[in-house]
Amino acid sequence: MLGRGLSEYYIAWWNVENLYDVMPWDERARKVKNLKDLSTKLKDWDDATLEKKLGQLAEIIKEMNNGRGPDILGVCEIENENVLRSLKDKIKSD
Repeated sequence: MLGRGLSEYYIAWWNVENLYDVMPWDERARKVKNLKDLSTKLKDWDDATLEKKLGQLAEIIKEMNNGRGPDILGVCEIENENVLRSLKDKIKSD
């Protein structure tokens, strides 16, 4: 928590560990070529797997800050902006 005057902000950082998109995108071909184990990780990655992981992450993130969620959330290991938006939407949904 950071405090400035009367305002406090709950800031969190989380490595969400390999949050991949289900749809291939331009950079994926280059990444798969350079990271041989990535194609193995993506083998069984589908809509259901993504939805399950998004749901689990969102549930935990919403619990931060006494159930109010963080004011600012930093994340890493997200494949692209599409899955980042999906995570944001899942966090905002009730």
